[in-house]
Amino acid sequence: MSIALEKLSSKHRSQAEAFKQACLDSGMSHIPGAASYTESSFDDWLAKSQRDELHPQPGRVSATLFVAFDQTGVMVGVIQLRHELNEFLLHEGGHIGYAVHPDFRGRGLATEMLQQCLVQARAMNIQRLLITCDDDNIASEAVIRKCGGRYEDTRSNSQGGHTKRFWIELEQQH
Repeated sequence: MSIALEKLSSKHRSQAEAFKQACLDSGMSHIPGAASYTESSFDDWLAKSQRDELHPQPGRVSATLFVAFDQTGVMVGVIQLRHELNEFLLHEGGHIGYAVHPDFRGRGLATEMLQQCLVQARAMNIQRLLITCDDDNIASEAVIRKCGGRYEDTRSNSQGGHTKRFWIELEQQH
């Protein structure tokens, strides 16, 4: 399946609202890569995403939020590329957070989204990328490894669980 990434914009409102509802209906308490959208309106999420790209608030890092669409134009996921790491992201969050629409999981979309996001990271001259997942998230770990992630370690996280950390060396990717 082929997807296209686009920066989040106002034209994505109806699809983003349907995506959010599907994620919440599936039992997700937050949407990785779009956690602030879980508790806010589309307009607030869009404004925050645009601000975070160029002028993040103190304690936050610059980040670009992409929405993913399949060939039929359906929004199938979100992926956020953080341009740098702060202390929290170094231990728990990493450079990238992503989520796939519950109805489209298991089709290789997360792998394709991550591969396309790595192209964006290379264009920003990010040479080494940290990607994390919960230690029990086998599907996400498989995606990270398929995209070149090399396991470093597992750490306790602020939610009382454990986070696996993987590095991707972008200068070695082709």
